[in-house]
Amino acid sequence: MQKIAIMREKKKANFYPAVPFTRMMLEQLKEKGYKFLQIKGYAHNNRIDYIQPYYLMLIPFKEFPKDPHDIEIYEPINSEILSSWADDEMGVKVMVFHDNRSCL
Repeated sequence: MQKIAIMREKKKANFYPAVPFTRMMLEQLKEKGYKFLQIKGYAHNNRIDYIQPYYLMLIPFKEFPKDPHDIEIYEPINSEILSSWADDEMGVKVMVFHDNRSCL
């Protein structure tokens, strides 16, 4: 039983470090030269879910992936959709990937 609890804690610790997506965060991403945000939807149990996601994770990219296998759902940084997500609550939590070493 204790082993399962330890495994759950490790999973939580290794899951994406994230911060809320706000207007200020969007402007910081633009200033740092990011051009696209990959959009991933997740359910309560952290499984991919685009139909009824519990939250959305936005992952910044400076260049669009060239390999067709890497292409998923992306939105340009200047899109109206991202702007509206940054300004208000839409019922689904919107988070942005934040890793001090590589991202922001």
